[in-house]
Amino acid sequence: MLVSSIITWKFTIGNYSFNRILPVESYEVNMNFNFEGFGDNVTIEAFIPTSNEHQQIDKEHHTYGTMDLEIIQDEQGRKALWKNTYLKSKENLNYTFTYFGKARKFDVDSTLTICEGFPPGIKKYLESNENIQNDHPYI
Repeated sequence: MLVSSIITWKFTIGNYSFNRILPVESYEVNMNFNFEGFGDNVTIEAFIPTSNEHQQIDKEHHTYGTMDLEIIQDEQGRKALWKNTYLKSKENLNYTFTYFGKARKFDVDSTLTICEGFPPGIKKYLESNENIQNDHPYI
């Protein structure tokens, strides 16, 4: 009886929310770069995520061996820049993070005009290929 009273109090008066105790879907993302240098300058650059109002990035971890790592934030986004000025060996870079996303909902005006097609010059840029799967059912 005491336990149920405490739980009831926490969720009614104590400002607790069921969302705080429900499991949250998350994804662990792992990026690996494997390459070999032959005495040349090597630079690897990749966009990496940042936390904002729609996603939370947590538990970031970098492993970069003999490479120097610099994190850059500019108008294009957040980037990891790995460099080595004289790499003569095999190297393995690893960047891991946990992603927590938040669903977004958009209200579309029901009077919005939807075009029936695209001008002929644009069609070639909208075709699917091995790198762009715009015909996938989820897209």
